[in-house]
Amino acid sequence: MIQNDGNRPDVIALKGTGSVGAWRVHYLLGTRDITSKVVAGTYRTARLGVGKSVQITLVIAVPRTAAVGTSKSWLENAKSATNPLKKDAVKATVKAIA
Repeated sequence: MIQNDGNRPDVIALKGTGSVGAWRVHYLLGTRDITSKVVAGTYRTARLGVGKSVQITLVIAVPRTAAVGTSKSWLENAKSATNPLKKDAVKATVKAIA
């Protein structure tokens, strides 16, 4: 979820890691695939009011050949389009379990 924690409406820019080897990643806005824009760093949310949010779903496909216990991580960065000094990041880690 991308949320505007600022004190005025804003557009949030999002950049995320793409696929890592055979571990395939997709970024979804509802059912719309926005992967290429997120990976390129060109995805922008619609204007979000103060406290408003948008749900972006990260889907990661673990390859069948992945050894149990193997893990991969993806870094997601978000920043204000009006004040690039206001930013945040989150790391998603997925581990093959079976």
